[in-house]
Amino acid sequence: MAEQSFTCKGCGGQFNGRKRLYCTTKCREETRRRLKGILPRPPAACHQTHTCFWCGSNFQPKRKGRDKYCSRECFFSFQNAKSKLMDDLSASYKVHRRKCANCGCRFTTQTQSIYCSDVCKHSNNYFSKTFCCKECNATVTTAYGDKRSSFCCDVCCGRYQRRMRKHKERARLRSVKVETVDPFKVFDRDGWRCQICGRKTPRNKRGMIHPTAPELDHIVPLSVGGDHSYRNTQCACRSCNASKGNDVYGQIPMFAT
Repeated sequence: MAEQSFTCKGCGGQFNGRKRLYCTTKCREETRRRLKGILPRPPAACHQTHTCFWCGSNFQPKRKGRDKYCSRECFFSFQNAKSKLMDDLSASYKVHRRKCANCGCRFTTQTQSIYCSDVCKHSNNYFSKTFCCKECNATVTTAYGDKRSSFCCDVCCGRYQRRMRKHKERARLRSVKVETVDPFKVFDRDGWRCQICGRKTPRNKRGMIHPTAPELDHIVPLSVGGDHSYRNTQCACRSCNASKGNDVYGQIPMFAT
């Protein structure tokens, strides 16, 4: 007995066997989905082996067009790494490459500045000053950004301040009059000459142990009630100041100078 041939209601193909409307179950499901208005499933990709773009493993895709990544984890890992790399490479500001208007060197800046540094910016408007150090009498010429005006270094400044503080403390302990006395003003007033022996006290000997080094001497010593002021101070050489000791020697001016 010859087998009967039937026509599939879904795909229209011929098949043999028992009598039924559809050739296969898959054809029946696709026909029902098509009649209900449901889009058909995407066809499967070819059964070729592909290499994952992220992890490098070999796999066979289950859907068409999914031949780059073996899983969702690899896809999201690649996207996160790509976003992080783009954030690192992208700049949130503009960098300008310019030529300095003062010195002519090339520099990079994030602003609209035409100078490479503050030195070039203010060099045309800055005027240096020259002064003599109050302590060592050294000649100092300031540059841009240098705020010194009285001392050449911190060592001289500290030495001068300690000496002034020492005189004030000695006078304050004896409850006498205390003024801020500048030794150089006293020396200029007395003409850089010892008021006891009359010898010259050179300015360059200040702070040395030379016998003619100028020193600030109290006419009435602080130990016997003298005050620390311009009226009670005089210029004296180192040898006379040491030999005078606690004696009162000198003439107190009648008027303050």
